[in-house]
Amino acid sequence: MATVNVQEVIDSRKLSGFQVLVVSLCALIVLIDGFDTQAIGYVAPAIVRSWHVDRAALTPVFSAGLLGLMLGALAFGPVADRFGRKPVLIFCTLFFGVMSLLTSTADSVQSLIILRFITGLGLGGAMPNAIALTTEYAPKRIRATTIMIMFCGFSLGAALGGVAAASLISHFGWKSVFVLGGIVPCLAFPFLAALLPESIRYLVVQGERGDRVGAILRRIDPAASIPAGATFTVEEHKAKGFVVRQLFANGRGPFTLLIWVVFFMSLLDLYFVTNWLPTIITDSGIAVSRAALITAMYQVGGILGTLLLGRLFDRFSPFVMLALTYLAASVFVLLIGTVGTSIGALVLTVDLQVLGQRHRDVKNGLSVPPRMTLTNILNIATKPRWVKEILSTQRRSFGNIVGHVSGVADTRSLGAWTNDQFDPTLSWGDVKWIRDQWKGKLIVKGIMDSGDAEKAVNAGADAIVVSNHGGRQLDGAPSSIAALPRIAGAVGTRTEVLIDGGITSGQNLMRALALGAKGAMIGKAMVYGLGASGEEGVRRVIGYIQKELDITMALTGVNTVSEIDRRVLADWASNWTPV
Repeated sequence: MATVNVQEVIDSRKLSGFQVLVVSLCALIVLIDGFDTQAIGYVAPAIVRSWHVDRAALTPVFSAGLLGLMLGALAFGPVADRFGRKPVLIFCTLFFGVMSLLTSTADSVQSLIILRFITGLGLGGAMPNAIALTTEYAPKRIRATTIMIMFCGFSLGAALGGVAAASLISHFGWKSVFVLGGIVPCLAFPFLAALLPESIRYLVVQGERGDRVGAILRRIDPAASIPAGATFTVEEHKAKGFVVRQLFANGRGPFTLLIWVVFFMSLLDLYFVTNWLPTIITDSGIAVSRAALITAMYQVGGILGTLLLGRLFDRFSPFVMLALTYLAASVFVLLIGTVGTSIGALVLTVDLQVLGQRHRDVKNGLSVPPRMTLTNILNIATKPRWVKEILSTQRRSFGNIVGHVSGVADTRSLGAWTNDQFDPTLSWGDVKWIRDQWKGKLIVKGIMDSGDAEKAVNAGADAIVVSNHGGRQLDGAPSSIAALPRIAGAVGTRTEVLIDGGITSGQNLMRALALGAKGAMIGKAMVYGLGASGEEGVRRVIGYIQKELDITMALTGVNTVSEIDRRVLADWASNWTPV
């Protein structure tokens, strides 16, 4: 009776279309796996905002998912050895798809922990079996490259998750990411069941009918001569006893431990960075959608590196290449931590040391938190639509203070903390102390007097911002634009003078530039744009101001910003009085 070594047949043939199909299906599985695995990292900043929880509260959520991944990989590997890789692969894919859909129903951190753990079981079970199936069907001479290409599916899925999350979160909320992550594997399930072949090694080791093995070999090479009644063999036979124990048998112990260490450190770094990077980026002031896209670039780099390393591993010692790769990667991970740590300038806002008597606030009964009076109740009763919107919206707070300052947890404690911050002993000596401590650029904001401008420059300010902070403290205080000419005349040649307040159009900006400002800050206009259309709304507002500035310059015969001076103002002489 003829004997056919299955692995020798596969190794001696060119890569066939059938093998490409197997690799592609496995790549599809790990692509979906990568999307669902990394989804929690992309949506974490949105969950923190939606549920008003501290970032640290999501730590067990991340850990639960990874614990599920580990247990799933350990459990479903032996299960696949017993029942076959195909049923385990398609079951795990359907399982984590359904669990991803259920994750979209989570309404608390506790329920999210449970759902991510259970989802992780399926995600962990799919990955090692997809790698094993690809390994079995890939010729030895290009096996490393084939596995690397297949595994690119994980990085590609994770990268696509970032791109999808950037759009989905802004339009439909964070739950939509898990809905998409659940629908795709459920739709893929019937195609995998119909097209994915069983492990040929499993069929041989389990002693299945030879016609099934022969049929698979003929799909790999239709010209292959497979004798009728042939006995098929593989290099390894069915192991007895606890399968994990076989990893340490026959001298494989040290190698197994080293592989575990490499995988442990690699996955520790991978999941730590990808899970927390979107949250850290968002905390720095970048939009959630942009943070997701930035994190997705981490996976794009993984794809390019995988394709390159696959060829290098086939040509050179895999161990040497792996060591060099991790050495280079450690340097770049360190560099990620340095990005954004270099702050170019510090803006120091100076204000009055005591609160002013705001007559309108007293008259209207404005307080923090609000007090319910008969007048307020009657006023609210006449605005039912406003009441409905207020009751249905999320409660807002100062995110840069609440949760970061000890004892400040709500509006009441925030108001008390704010009142405690007023110190009547503050002086320009404190500004000089800050200048001595801070080695970067120092911008002092809140200057309304030429004498204070001189003191700010003498204290070491690299720039000043003319601003009355809304003029809410002292009745009769001049506007920022009214105070600008004297201040610019006093210190404009020694420091940069900026303006804040009332800049809502290009004409406003041009007046400020004509009166001596080198630039302007915008607040109200930016907030309006942000509230209307988010980050895109801010871009539009800046674009509107820029366009109107260009038109105003053209109408006044000015070609460049540097040419703008007081001559463009109809009453420039009355706006300029020498100091």
